[in-house]
Amino acid sequence: MKQIIDYFKSGFALIPIPRGQKGPIVSNWNHKENVITNNQQTSLLDDSNVVLANAYCTPEPTCAIDFDDLDKAKHWFKKNHIHIDRYIKADDAVHICSGRANRMYRLPNGALRTHVIKDQAQTILEFRCATREGLTVQDVLPPSIHPETSQPYTWGGRGNYQNIPMIPEDIHTLWKLKLIPLQNNTKPALSTLPESPKNVATLIGALDQVSSDCDYESYRNIVWAIKSTGWTVADEIALIWSQKALDRFNEETFNNLINSYSFNHNNPITVGTIFHLAKAEGQK
Repeated sequence: MKQIIDYFKSGFALIPIPRGQKGPIVSNWNHKENVITNNQQTSLLDDSNVVLANAYCTPEPTCAIDFDDLDKAKHWFKKNHIHIDRYIKADDAVHICSGRANRMYRLPNGALRTHVIKDQAQTILEFRCATREGLTVQDVLPPSIHPETSQPYTWGGRGNYQNIPMIPEDIHTLWKLKLIPLQNNTKPALSTLPESPKNVATLIGALDQVSSDCDYESYRNIVWAIKSTGWTVADEIALIWSQKALDRFNEETFNNLINSYSFNHNNPITVGTIFHLAKAEGQK
């Protein structure tokens, strides 16, 4: 009971579920008016498993990053220039453990739609918070009993569940970017320059004329111009160019720029910027 009271103090919104179940079975369970948020309602949780209604927690929504296949998930994050291990092992990390662990965070600026990452038909990773309609999704909380193992869910990580950390900015940005095609229902307008060995070589040649030892705004514009190609090798080209000024290169800054690029920007920076700068340098 003390733990439930602690949950309420932490702004958790809760939903009871029957023992032996991993999710609610009553209709409209994910509507905000049906969650439990105060001590006066604790009797409704007696002898029940309990789940967290992520989207309705306060003062910010909670979310879970659910790893179905940890090794593949780490590889996916690495491809997106995020080394997830440093967040898993962070001093403030909060996990829900049930054989595999969910990483729990708070979300600034409101709930985000749940998004699933798959490798062919296999789910490897899930960002969990809300449905397409804005209703909550749920995560089972300790001390609930797992229906398959009969073991209790437990809290893990070096942090404390009463102080769930804010989601790291690079993960938050990546999640939002993954939702953009779903929200707009449009295909990003990629560069008209197709990805071919000749065009890649031409772009690299132009970049050789443009110094990466430059001010932040110029650096950002070049990285985003490379991203605008939509090429599979764009990130690698941007990294190689950036590291030509190794004394100034900052991995975190680079990753933030890569992850924050949007094909749907109202005034996008295009690859033409690079050829313009290269031509100007050649005329000096």
